[in-house]
Amino acid sequence: MRTLVLLTFALGLLAGCGPRTRDNPSVPAGGVCQSSSQCPIDHACVGCPDEDAHCISGCSSDADCSEGSCQRLECITCPCPGRCAT
Repeated sequence: MRTLVLLTFALGLLAGCGPRTRDNPSVPAGGVCQSSSQCPIDHACVGCPDEDAHCISGCSSDADCSEGSCQRLECITCPCPGRCAT
């Protein structure tokens, strides 16, 4: 039974189930970035025109969220990332 549970868990991870992580983000939260893949999970690389982009809380795609999906927001300010929602 224990082997079956471990096998099921391993297959789930291989299939992409479970929380997403970015094992080694190269830019800390608030730091200047070039892409969201450089930022910690649940953060996106977002900036305003003619300004540096920064890793800020939120998302620009589902891959930025630890679970759930990225919901785009209607914005009147910049920068304006989406928010992760389950």
